[in-house]
Amino acid sequence: MNSAVIARTVEARMADRLIVEVGADRYARYFQGSVRFEVSDGVLGVVVPSEFHKRWLERQFSEAVQVVARAELGDDAARVVWGVDPGVAEHASVNEAAVEAAAKSLRADAEGSAPTPPGALPP
Repeated sequence: MNSAVIARTVEARMADRLIVEVGADRYARYFQGSVRFEVSDGVLGVVVPSEFHKRWLERQFSEAVQVVARAELGDDAARVVWGVDPGVAEHASVNEAAVEAAAKSLRADAEGSAPTPPGALPP
C-alpha cells in the first residue's frame, strides 16, 4: 500500500473516531478541512494551519484527541504532538462527503429516525 493511501486511511479513521468522541457538528466546525493527522512511530501528529488554532484546539480537545490516539495506536502511552503548517487548510484530505454522511447518520440516530439512503428523498 502506498504512503498516500495509508495517510488517507489514517485520516479517515481519525475522522471517524473523533466524530464519535466530540460529535459530528463539532468535528465539522473545528477539525474538518483544517487538521491533518499523521502517525509515525507510535506518535499521533495533529497539524493545524496556525499557532492560534493549535493552542485553541489543544485547550478544547486535547483529552478527546488523546482518547482517539490511544484507540488508533492501541497504546495507553500513545503520544500526541501538535504542530503548525499554514498549508494544511488548503491541502486537507479528509473526505468531506463521508464526514457529512456520518454527521447525518448521527443526527438521525439522535432524533430516533432512520437515516435517508444516499440519493433518496427524505420523508
